[in-house]
Amino acid sequence: MRLRKESLIGLVFIALLIILAYGSLSVIAKDKKNVPRAQHVKEALVSVDAPALARNDKNERYAKENLKGAIKEIFFFGGSYKKADYTVIYARYAEEMNIESGIDSIINSFKDYALKYSTLENEIDGNKGIRLEGSFTKDGKNFGIKAQLIKNETSFWQIMDIYRSTKDNEELASKFMDSIKMDVKGEKKNKS
Repeated sequence: MRLRKESLIGLVFIALLIILAYGSLSVIAKDKKNVPRAQHVKEALVSVDAPALARNDKNERYAKENLKGAIKEIFFFGGSYKKADYTVIYARYAEEMNIESGIDSIINSFKDYALKYSTLENEIDGNKGIRLEGSFTKDGKNFGIKAQLIKNETSFWQIMDIYRSTKDNEELASKFMDSIKMDVKGEKKNKS
């Protein structure tokens, strides 16, 4: 039963990533004045250096409808700058999430674009994490992706930057990933 729930959660993550990724790539970065800055995203229990992040209620409703019973809460935030799309997703599940299935979901979401990637297990403020970095091509244009998945029991974060491949955008994406600070310390219990 647990494997089935993890598979369901992984499949929903794939669907959500596809929605975010395709939407991002088609309308990426129209606001060049949205310079990344330090900000605290209270609902997501995280601080990052990113362009102003706006909450996306539409994606939240979609996830809640498709994960009935499996998810207690979810928050989507996104912003763009210089042909890069920044995303912060926080979800609290009814049961513990398998972080590896989250990485598999990202990889599967970009399979049609021949994603070349590497992953590295890490820890962010005492919480288990996996970082993915890679590149792919869509419509003849080269893109980069950096994603950090973080888990603390039933809490799960996906922090991602999809960007047009330029040196400047890659440096900004690295700064975004390196800026992640968690409000939840590893091994602490989440309150329901």
